[in-house]
Amino acid sequence: MADDGAIPRLDRGIDQATTALCAAQRTDGSWRGHTEMGVTTTIQDIFQRHYLGVLDADDLGRSANYVRNRQRSDGGWAKSWDGDAELSPSIESYMLMRLAGDQPDDAHMLQAAAVIRDLGGRGRAQSFPTKLWLAVLGQISWNDLHPIPIEILLFPERSMLGLNAFAAWIRQLIVVGSLMSRHRPVAPVDFRTTELVAEDAARAQGLDAFDALDPLLHLARLRPSPFLKPRAEARAERWLLRHQDDAGYWCGGFSFAPIGLRLLGYPLEHPVVRVALEAIDALAVRSGDERFVQPLLSDVGDTLLATRALGCAGLGPDEPPMHAARRFLLAAECRHAGDWKNDRPTLEAGAWAFEVGNYWFPDCDDTAWAVESLTLASGPDDGAAAAAIARGVAWLVGMQCRSGGWGAFSADNTSTLPAALFNRSGPVTDPPTPDVTAHVVEALVPQLGPEAASIRRARDWLLGCQEPEGSWPSGWYVNHVHGTSSVIAALVRAGMSPSHASIERALQWLRAGQNRDGGWGESFRSYTDRTLGAADSTPTQTAWAVLGQVVVDPAHDSVRRGVEYLLRTQRPDGRWREDRFTAAALAPLYDIRYTLQSELIYPLHALAAYRSTQQGHGGPRPGPS
Repeated sequence: MADDGAIPRLDRGIDQATTALCAAQRTDGSWRGHTEMGVTTTIQDIFQRHYLGVLDADDLGRSANYVRNRQRSDGGWAKSWDGDAELSPSIESYMLMRLAGDQPDDAHMLQAAAVIRDLGGRGRAQSFPTKLWLAVLGQISWNDLHPIPIEILLFPERSMLGLNAFAAWIRQLIVVGSLMSRHRPVAPVDFRTTELVAEDAARAQGLDAFDALDPLLHLARLRPSPFLKPRAEARAERWLLRHQDDAGYWCGGFSFAPIGLRLLGYPLEHPVVRVALEAIDALAVRSGDERFVQPLLSDVGDTLLATRALGCAGLGPDEPPMHAARRFLLAAECRHAGDWKNDRPTLEAGAWAFEVGNYWFPDCDDTAWAVESLTLASGPDDGAAAAAIARGVAWLVGMQCRSGGWGAFSADNTSTLPAALFNRSGPVTDPPTPDVTAHVVEALVPQLGPEAASIRRARDWLLGCQEPEGSWPSGWYVNHVHGTSSVIAALVRAGMSPSHASIERALQWLRAGQNRDGGWGESFRSYTDRTLGAADSTPTQTAWAVLGQVVVDPAHDSVRRGVEYLLRTQRPDGRWREDRFTAAALAPLYDIRYTLQSELIYPLHALAAYRSTQQGHGGPRPGPS
């Protein structure tokens, strides 16, 4: 940005975004945007309410509008924002609209049914939740499912098939799914969906995620054991009661657990069930004639990222927004020994989750961001913050995997047996990922120094998983733009020379992907097919690319053009608009949009980091990516 008006324009853009972000802070010191994950959570919420007998007609109508308005032009639905029509979301969407009163001979329903049949029909659905709902709603027989045998809950938690061998996000599904498989609940609807059966239904029926262990799983169809099944059911009850957090959730977000509790005999009026339903109510967002259900609330995650961005923009710890954020973040620390204790039994608690109250499942990403954010939001004499930072650093070091990387929620959660059991159900373990590892490295280097043993091991792991063309993938944000930018920044801050061959290859890959408008964009499709990764520019992905490069060469033309793209696309209110979903959930299954992160936080952070490198602006050093 060499012209005379560039710096004032940059200052103005940062000031406008800073003002907008501060205005969005909540009274408790937190920030929370909306979290949107396609149609899946909304549909499953409606089906659960139908089964429980608490379905409100207005909620059903608004949810149907939301789903109906997201039907693709070809008649189907996808799990991701720009994906192709897929069988499971199309079946679930069709079922919801039938429940809302849409008729099979309506034009949009005829088109949807044709797509479903073309994709193989109802019998080829491979998603276990989709099959559960088809059985609950009386559309298929429970005999058509290979169940989750409830006896699986009798394995010791730390064994090869114990719950701890599975990723944190799938454990409650296994517990509730096994209860549903045992009790076979049905809440029939007054219609049939035979129009969704393809001509080859007989051949398709029964193909699902459990073919690999079919003989073992069929044991669950034997007559109930008078000894094992009741014991397993009691263990399911203990797990559900123990893992409900203070906010009423399991793993911090939407859950089928209310159905599991009802199957265990808990009435709707019971405090555990009532609080759970109230928690799910809090996930619902109503806008106009639509209603969608968020998969989780992003209050801690958004606050951590907002605090980092504002600190990089120049707000000091004495500024009211930073002081309020610090108070909120200190209260959000998880001092509880969660499920991670099974992986690291001697490790002391001191971590952060993405959501308030989710003390059973804190994660390494948010804990790393908490270490950075509290450092920015605290003064040198702040003993409470210093102690919390020290606990966070110790927890992160203790959660490092043997390979040298970090997973999200667990350490060394890489068993191959769970993946074989759920071989078509998406990621069911939590191995290390480059993006999480990079974020932890960035947090630990200022605390431990670049030559600490944990940093050296992480550097080696990151170099070993670089892809041939120079990029790194990301497990939690879309995708290689984020992963590559994060790793570049982490390696440089960890003491690696910018001229190192791996960093040069990464920069070459990143710069080659810059669009003609100066921004970067990447499709969620890149998780399954790299040739489909090119996409229009987005503010979020452009911000990541700038953050990854500004620590290496802030004067490079690609950085300047990226900054100009962000300034050009900023709206008068200081925000940015982004329709594309640029975060990931259980990649490659779902994409997510965190509205506050995409509309304000990441673009502001990138502009502020760039400004701190410019002559005459000696403010905070560039913030982490």
